[in-house]
Amino acid sequence: MSDILSYVNDTTQISNCKYFFNNEVFSNTTISIAFDDKFIYKYSCDWLYLILYYFNPDNPSEIYNSLESIFIKYKSTNGTFIPGNSVLVSSSFSSGTIHGYLGILEILIDLQLKTFDKYIVHQNAQKGIKELIELSIPKDKILYIDGDNLYDFEHLTLIPIRSHLIHFSPSDIPYLQQTIIPFLDDLLFKIESPVNESIAVIKSSKSSNITNDGIFMHNEIVNFCNKNMIKLVEPTDYSEDNYARIIHGAKKIIFSWGTTFMKGMLYISDDCKDIDVLVYGEVFQTQYNSYSVSSNPFPQKYKQATIKYHLISSLNMFSYRNNTNRKILLRMIDKYRK
Repeated sequence: MSDILSYVNDTTQISNCKYFFNNEVFSNTTISIAFDDKFIYKYSCDWLYLILYYFNPDNPSEIYNSLESIFIKYKSTNGTFIPGNSVLVSSSFSSGTIHGYLGILEILIDLQLKTFDKYIVHQNAQKGIKELIELSIPKDKILYIDGDNLYDFEHLTLIPIRSHLIHFSPSDIPYLQQTIIPFLDDLLFKIESPVNESIAVIKSSKSSNITNDGIFMHNEIVNFCNKNMIKLVEPTDYSEDNYARIIHGAKKIIFSWGTTFMKGMLYISDDCKDIDVLVYGEVFQTQYNSYSVSSNPFPQKYKQATIKYHLISSLNMFSYRNNTNRKILLRMIDKYRK
């Protein structure tokens, strides 16, 4: 039986605490923990927020066993000392996924009117997350810390994360309109976005993937996009701000299910009219089906875009509805014939 619940404390302003995170990513998460010799601090780890839902004291998961083991091992050990007032700008999902991006956006929004000596970021955070942070915070104030190292903070502030997932449902719209969308508009979209009639952002065998779920072969995607005259967009080919502007300027978008779709939805504009979501692979199809019958399913409409979901076993099963591109192709054929 685990005693971790007896150590958890919800204080967000901590003096003389330690901080540790595992460099290795477990599935799509990192084990992260702030603690002292008496307490483990709840808001240093997303899994501690959810402990009342996921924790079974008689049969704790590997994550909770790891958190308790780190606390016991290091609570009386000295680490690298970080003086002054610091704030944690990382989460258990900073290695990527929609959970990581939403968490970082919430932290950055909360920090807009606050000042700290150091802004603490996981060195193994995903490139796009680091770029959003560097767009929001002076680079000379950011301190990247390494995994598997113990740190001692003179003072550390933790920012609670309220949302780990956005469904873009009616219950989400007020929060999106009042907080996340205005922040992104100011951060990313003051510069004019390039206009694209149709783009595709599809999880590929050549992408930088955290999980192996829902991956299409790259050649299959290229052939599909060439056939349908669609611009293929690989997120890792761009900085996060330029990638966001490509999404923002698109009128029609194909997303693959997962973080690609959920994060991309944060960047679409009112100019976007059609979104197709490709739900591919057993894990993602099971996940989609669980959402579709839930009380908070993903939307059929968001902003000005109509959204359609396609459960497929290959790209050949998907018939792309792109009348504009078809008209362009027919004009090109007619011109060639003349």
